[in-house]
Amino acid sequence: MGPVARHGRGVGDCFAGTRLMKDKERESRIVAVIQGVLGAGLVAAGLRWMLQASGARDSGGLLLAYAVVITGAVFLAPLIAQKAASPVARLLYAGERRRKPEAGLSVPQAHRKFRRHDKALEALEEVVAEAPDCLEAWVEMVDIAVTELHDHDRARGYVRRGRLALPSADAREALSRAFQVLSERARAAETTTSSDQPRVLEFPDDMA
Repeated sequence: MGPVARHGRGVGDCFAGTRLMKDKERESRIVAVIQGVLGAGLVAAGLRWMLQASGARDSGGLLLAYAVVITGAVFLAPLIAQKAASPVARLLYAGERRRKPEAGLSVPQAHRKFRRHDKALEALEEVVAEAPDCLEAWVEMVDIAVTELHDHDRARGYVRRGRLALPSADAREALSRAFQVLSERARAAETTTSSDQPRVLEFPDDMA
């Protein structure tokens, strides 16, 4: 199996953790939508109830209407704060935002395709320097170290650095899982290769 095929299999399995993160982000967005709809509905219902109670001079109903509005506001407050904080953060930290290089991972992957592994790792170092939260780049570095260079100590170093740089626990767990999967596959491949080699029979000197 060629290096490109091995690369495709290894990274494909390792990115299961990335897909899990995306699923969790999707679930968070769904929860946020439900929270927003529920909060807005409670506020609207509370205000309508408040107007009705005020017109009927119903003090008990007015208090309940206030409680409904406050409950709806509690649901909406985190969403409003998040939306308000985003433009402020962009203004304050516009010059400090880190983004992925335009070339992304295409340059290191091209180097790897032609077995220029040192060049690939150098390009990946540039990626993580500008975007330390790029899980794919850390996994690619670990993959090259284990699969191509057979250097597990180097791979462990990338894992340690990546776990310090990645902001979320899910990303850190995905990186550790990637190293585990790649290491197990590499050991299995080495075992298969050694068992496939023909055995050399050694005879005693008196039989030579």
